[in-house]
Amino acid sequence: MRESSSVDEIIATSYAPLGIVPERFARFALNEPALHRPADYLLQDDLPDLMRHYQFPVQRWPFFVDSANFRAVEVPATVLPALINKIPRLFFDNDVDAICNYFGIENKLLFSMLFTHKWHGQSVVARGDFINTSDGLMCLEQNMGSQIGGWQTEAISAAYLRCPAMQRFMQETPFRYTPTNVLLAWFNYSIGLARRNTGLADGGVHNLFIAAPHEYATGSTSAYFAAVYQQALEQHGLHGTLFMNNFDALSAGRDGVHVQGQRIHSLLNPSGLTLPLPVLRAYMACTVYIVDETLPVVYSDKRMLALLSTHAGDPRRFTEQERGVIERHVPWTRAFDQEHVDYRGGRHQLATLAVEQQHEFVIKHAKGCQGNDLYIGGKTPASEWRQVVERAVREKCWVIQQYYASLTYLGQQGEQGIGRFHGIWGTFCFGERLGRIWLRIQPASGGSGIINSHQGAAETIAYVVDPLE
Repeated sequence: MRESSSVDEIIATSYAPLGIVPERFARFALNEPALHRPADYLLQDDLPDLMRHYQFPVQRWPFFVDSANFRAVEVPATVLPALINKIPRLFFDNDVDAICNYFGIENKLLFSMLFTHKWHGQSVVARGDFINTSDGLMCLEQNMGSQIGGWQTEAISAAYLRCPAMQRFMQETPFRYTPTNVLLAWFNYSIGLARRNTGLADGGVHNLFIAAPHEYATGSTSAYFAAVYQQALEQHGLHGTLFMNNFDALSAGRDGVHVQGQRIHSLLNPSGLTLPLPVLRAYMACTVYIVDETLPVVYSDKRMLALLSTHAGDPRRFTEQERGVIERHVPWTRAFDQEHVDYRGGRHQLATLAVEQQHEFVIKHAKGCQGNDLYIGGKTPASEWRQVVERAVREKCWVIQQYYASLTYLGQQGEQGIGRFHGIWGTFCFGERLGRIWLRIQPASGGSGIINSHQGAAETIAYVVDPLE
């Protein structure tokens, strides 16, 4: 959408397709002075400690989607991670040497041990980064495993709806407003996986260990997680305890790992801490279940998405439904290990295409994160862009992706005002279920064009809305 688009055009394009409530809220917020001023949702009395010191800004306005749109997003948000999970088999016939050579894995022995473990590949936890465009929702990347950001804002979901302006809006627009509980979905998925695949629970007991920095182990953060975990246990008819600490709190025994004398059945590692040898030994002996993807360095590699894009129409690898999802939701993406590529009906030398059509592309390091080593053609000087292309051709561990512009959104900006923003939709996938949608937004004008919390984007939560029965 052009920068001069009217507010009515923005609402018609970016909000109305998401349902009645998103459109109504946008118009309500435009005329509600209280929503033109910033609000610090991180000052709520009942927030856990990890959110009181949250490092990223939180947008004043929440976001809404109706349940039909939520279910529509669920398709690419779950199908694409499932396909990435199958890429080693579909493209490499599960050959360890071939996989390690392609993705640059040096420790082949450790990779082989983890990759061939009987529990490997059972867990599909991912956060997708999608951009809503004039051509629909496009997947820019998939971050596999729980070592991903965004779930933390779960803790402020109730705070959004408690503010007086939101209370007035909900009274005027009587729908069911559901802040999807990503932690509860995460724990439910973890317990279900472990029960189906391990039989580790002892007499209805299932203890979960969350590896986290030591400061999370005490105070309200640990208590907050423990309360949500108890909800999940009740839904499974189990009882148990959640422990939250760094790996130093674990002790090893013949039957697995323990904390405070209690056996741990499952383990989550959202902070990405290095797995210590006793935990690896227990996992290899099948005495503790690691819910996370144990090889995120491979499965989160951006060349995974490039493989899907390059072979999108291959009926030998993908079903008709899978091909449709790739074609509709994955931008044209290629790895720089190819010298020639097909693009827009023609055959091109990749480096030449990248330079000549600079404004049509984004170039990313295959293992980059947090918006680093990412270059948007339309925002990068031509001389720097040529250097990036040369580096990508030389190093190979890069991808080039067709650029898509975000639809424009509205939100609170400055000390007293409303601004226009571009956004990235974060989707939390737990197996076949979409756990939550979460948005990061950056001002639409100026800046690098990179929409990432570590690059200054503000975060907000998407609520699912349904008519009252």
